[in-house]
Formats: sequence, structure tokens, C-alpha cells
Amino acid sequence: GVNFKNFSALTLASLGSSPGDGELEILEGLAAAFEIEEDEALVVEVDRLDVRYWNFAIENPWHESVDYAQRKTSRTHDDVAVDPDGKVRFVIAHARTDYPNYLETAGHRRGFMTFRWVGERDTKAPLPRVTKLPVAQAIERARLAGKASSKK
Repeated sequence: GVNFKNFSALTLASLGSSPGDGELEILEGLAAAFEIEEDEALVVEVDRLDVRYWNFAIENPWHESVDYAQRKTSRTHDDVAVDPDGKVRFVIAHARTDYPNYLETAGHRRGFMTFRWVGERDTKAPLPRVTKLPVAQAIERARLAGKASSKK
């Protein structure tokens, strides 16, 4: 299975930031390893965070970014479709899919998913929900989850 774990918080002050009001903004995040075959995909469902910035990215097994010049391997809060229930659903596969919030592994069977955000010290994100399915089923599940939740 896929397990997200908290990783270390870093202050942005060391990066030359000046957030104002004497409060330090914090870069926080979650990371998880993944493994999918060529015909599989992951549906990752996260609550949309109300923070200044967040991103979700795919990394190779050595925590390096993957072919971002040619492929969609990361998304930010400004680059996603949010479902009516306030959740953001991603479909992660080896290659591009027709799902709006798709991400590509650039052919890597294994790697890492990282979810990072800049927010207040007490900003906590619920753990993402991850489901592994055949590619076509993953796309359908993500679409249906977004539609079903909006009817509640």
C-alpha cells in the first residue's frame, strides 16, 4: 500500500523570506513512495488547503524531479480543478491521461509523491487517500467521486 508520512518542517526565513508581522511561514509536507505498473494508475484525493501556496509533485526513486520540461509531473494550487466537495483528485500514471488533474511518472515504476505547502505553523493537512487501479478504472473512479460528492 501507499502510506503518506509527515516530513520535516522548514522555516522560510532561511530562504530570505520576510512574511511580515514577525510570524514565520512554514514549508510543510507529506511524502509517499509509489509503485505502479504500466497499465496501472493511482487516484490521489486530497482536501484543498487554504494556504498561500501548495504543490503536488512526482519524483523518481532518487527524489529527483522527472522530465518536467516534456511532461506534467507537478501541479500547484493554481493549476488544478477542484471538485464541488472541495477535494482535489489526481490521476497518476506512466503517461498523460485525459483526466484534468493528471500527473505523469515519466515511465518510472517506482518513485515518490510529495505534497508541500506554505502556511501558518498550525496548518495541518489530512492524509491523502490513495487507490491503485487499472488506468481506465482510475480515471473513471476519480470522475465519479467528484460528481457523486457534489450531489450530497
